[in-house]
Amino acid sequence: MSYYCPLCNGLMISNITCPACSLVTIDYGKLEDYEGPYSPYAGDDVLESSTSETTQEDVSVCTHLLYCDPCQRYYQCRIHEWS
Repeated sequence: MSYYCPLCNGLMISNITCPACSLVTIDYGKLEDYEGPYSPYAGDDVLESSTSETTQEDVSVCTHLLYCDPCQRYYQCRIHEWS
């Protein structure tokens, strides 16, 4: 079964708040895009194993990198992917 991240595909707007100040964070995309110099250009079949994780509940997730400008901190957020 194929899963799609609603943030990566523009199906949902990121309104994730910072755990420290509760202001809306900036979504910098999936964390895997920052792993290597050619990661953003690799095919979906190459990145599929690292982009989509499966949790214990058999739910696929996509990890995004978030930034809070007032706090100047980066956070990771796991987004549940849609089937």
